[in-house]
Amino acid sequence: MNIQLRGRDDGIELAKHLKALSIPVLLISGQVNLIRQADDDGYRKWAMAAPSCSGLIGCGPQYLERWTMKRSTLALGDILADSRDAFSSGGLSDVTLAGLILSYALRDFGTVDGDIVNVSVSQFGRILQQNNNLVLTGEGTSFSVPVQRGVAILSVTAVNEGSIPPNTAALSILGISGGSGNQSYSLGTGGTSDLKVTVGGGLGVPSVGGN
Repeated sequence: MNIQLRGRDDGIELAKHLKALSIPVLLISGQVNLIRQADDDGYRKWAMAAPSCSGLIGCGPQYLERWTMKRSTLALGDILADSRDAFSSGGLSDVTLAGLILSYALRDFGTVDGDIVNVSVSQFGRILQQNNNLVLTGEGTSFSVPVQRGVAILSVTAVNEGSIPPNTAALSILGISGGSGNQSYSLGTGGTSDLKVTVGGGLGVPSVGGN
């Protein structure tokens, strides 16, 4: 959850209340500026350009530290932007993943009637996994993909509606520490369901389902 503070509120009192509820808190100041910098092509090119070092001394440690800091600022801006824009839709609800491997399975929900879907996993604006024209079966098909700490999106798009509309599927997610590990959706042709996955959220459960 990303909360933007107003005025002179420094978030300290809010953090105390959240911690009292055993909710982990990370305070990041200047989020709006970080996102704007990461979205600025000129700033990105400047930040990613390696230091130009010449002479007998070359680049001292301070130059390399500054370059590392600039790249870290970009990465944080990308993470914040991705997290802010991401949300679950199409009947799916947010989950928290304990580890750094997203393992999930899709099967036809109800009568097996030839439902076909496109499935993808993306993070920080990059497609990590893409499976097109997957025919849903009663047994289900399993997938695994490495992810990083932050927010990932699992998207399922209906290619058709089978012989019995609509396109329906059951989605199971392994190793979650928050949210429901068993979910389902119903989509018309061309419709998409998105699952927001917050990665790196503590201990998960060893089997499909969870909460």
